[in-house]
Formats: sequence, C-alpha cells, structure tokens
Amino acid sequence: MKIRIPSNIRVVGMDYKILWKDDIRDGYDDEMCGLCNEAKGQILLSRHLLKTDDQILLTLLHEITHALLHNIVIDPFLRDDVDRDAFNEHLTESISRISFAIIKDNCHEKTSSSAGQKGYPNPSCKARSAK
Repeated sequence: MKIRIPSNIRVVGMDYKILWKDDIRDGYDDEMCGLCNEAKGQILLSRHLLKTDDQILLTLLHEITHALLHNIVIDPFLRDDVDRDAFNEHLTESISRISFAIIKDNCHEKTSSSAGQKGYPNPSCKARSAK
C-alpha cells in the first residue's frame, strides 16, 4: 500500500502545509525525520530519511500530535521540576504510537515489513517540534 500524504491538513482549526524537505535540522545538530512548526503552520517531512509507509505514517502522526498538543495547556498540571520539552516529546511520541497502532490494526492491510517490529520504524529518525 502506498500512503497518500495531503499537501495540507487542518488540526484544531489551523491549517498546516505539509512540505517534503531534503534536510530538517532547525537549530538541532541531528537531522530529523519530521518537524512541526506551529508558528509557520508547517509540518516538514524528510524526503530521504522516511523510506517506508510505516515511517511516513508514524512521523506524520507524531507531527500532527505536536500540532494537537500545542492547543492543550498542560503546564498547570506539571511540577516545577519537570522538563516541559521532554514531557511534551514523551506525550507526543506515546499518543502518535497509539494512533499508529490503531490505524495499522484497523485501517489498512498488515504488512510483513512491520510485523514483529518494536520501536520507531526508523530508529535513526528524530522528530522534534519547533517552538
């Protein structure tokens, strides 16, 4: 199955352009598979790091989750000593993996390429949200 990625997506009333890029760094040392920039209304996906449908779908869900969580105020519920960026990344990764599993289990044909794999489909990928 070849996944079709739209050029735009609406998340909680905000339109995001989905753009394919050769290199996504945005101030970070490591190249990333994806990036959500809420201020610019963009979701960037790596053209050369994302090779399989599973990698593309999970990264897109991860970045959409960043866009979604951008609209939820969680700071009042966190202790002062909690690293908010690390917490946001953990929550984003958890929600996107759960969404990915639901879609894989219910919405399209299971493939042997992802059967039995644990963890991110491409462990070299790092997805972060721009601030």
